[in-house]
Amino acid sequence: MKKVLIAALMLGGCTMFSGRVEPFITPDGKAGYIAYCGGEFQKMTTCYDAARKQCSGDYQVIQQIEAERSDGGQRRRMEFLCAAAG
Repeated sequence: MKKVLIAALMLGGCTMFSGRVEPFITPDGKAGYIAYCGGEFQKMTTCYDAARKQCSGDYQVIQQIEAERSDGGQRRRMEFLCAAAG
């Protein structure tokens, strides 16, 4: 039982450090993504890693937003497009 609890905590920790990615359509009709990486332990590099994973490599940043939340935490998100395969 103790091993199961430790494994669950480790898995939860991994998701806590990875950015959430959602699809969206850009104003010019392209399929893009938004990576959210504003957790206490996350930095903008978490968004970069999430984009690299989503795109299986190269991506183009459309916009990055970093803002302080009212509770003193950070809100970070990055809009991006996956690079076209050459």
